Amino acid sequence: QPYPGYGTLAGRVRGIDNPYGVVLQVRSDAVQREVYTYGSDRVNSDPAWGENFTLGDLPAGVYEVYIRDSNGRVQFRQDVTIEAGKTNWLDVELRGGA
Repeated sequence: QPYPGYGTLAGRVRGIDNPYGVVLQVRSDAVQREVYTYGSDRVNSDPAWGENFTLGDLPAGVYEVYIRDSNGRVQFRQDVTIEAGKTNWLDVELRGGA
């Protein structure tokens, strides 16, 4: 359970052959964080969620989530609202080689 006033972002990156180690940038006016997708099949997703990334302790609010390719081009961008006390879900569908 997140701390009061904070939430968790969890989700799944799919649509590419190798979704391991994809960097998600999570930003608001006050917070800038990065999270990597799980590095191998040896990291266990929650059986009910099936996530391949999680980022905890985010203050409640609206964030921009980005994924860039190796040349810095944006491959994915979406606003996501983090609700306090909850795990907030984000599905990411990539095309090509992020």
